[in-house]
Amino acid sequence: MGSSAAEAATDLIQRLDDDQQVVRRCAENALARIGRGAVPALINALASPSENVQAGAARALGQIGHAHEAAAPLIAKCQDKDTEVRAAAVEALSRVAPSSSEIIAPLTAALRDEDSLVHQAAINALIRIDTEVQREGAPLIAEVLDQSERRPVSRAALVLGSFGPAATDVMPELLNALRAHPAVDEISTAIGRIGELALEPTFAALRSEEIRIDQVNRIIDGMPAHVKVKLAAELDDTSALVREVAALTVGKLVPIPPDAVELL
Repeated sequence: MGSSAAEAATDLIQRLDDDQQVVRRCAENALARIGRGAVPALINALASPSENVQAGAARALGQIGHAHEAAAPLIAKCQDKDTEVRAAAVEALSRVAPSSSEIIAPLTAALRDEDSLVHQAAINALIRIDTEVQREGAPLIAEVLDQSERRPVSRAALVLGSFGPAATDVMPELLNALRAHPAVDEISTAIGRIGELALEPTFAALRSEEIRIDQVNRIIDGMPAHVKVKLAAELDDTSALVREVAALTVGKLVPIPPDAVELL
């Protein structure tokens, strides 16, 4: 099917520049159904002078997925002047190379993009990458937290929250961001989704009053029940703030852990 697939792909790529969007989308879907046989032609199409063809080729590559040879040309398109081309390339990257650490830098840069189409594509893409790549990429994404502008901070926290325990290494950056942006709920949610490993640094920050009790309560609310049960051990903490958080959390559990009843 090699030559026939290539010929079909070449014909369909011409349809990516049709003046009717429905025709362009049908061509994208047909190219995706051809599969890997269409990949070389689609990579070439990323260099087309037509922005419609470039964006359509990127979307088709994303639908095909797991085509690492397409990663480099797609990375280049993440900086394209056209918004739709940038967004399509960003979205496709995590599908063609989900296990590759080389996609982290361009996807993180796209989080800072002012266009909503592009930064939403970056969020979607980063959420999809493999767990090991998430763990490796978390420190670079956490650099976005160190900004005065709230919106990119919120996006980075949303992504790190989707990583769960894979974001454990950036707990200090998340806590610093929480102090700098107390109204960005996505930060508290991200810390909570790290789970049990977030408890000690969170309580340490509370004991030193670097963060507020309401922020800690939001963090704890995002943790699974089996982690919340462990807060019974904090009911005799030397800090009144920690004891208050523990009591409020344990008091909401049903049933209350037996070893907490006496302390309550």
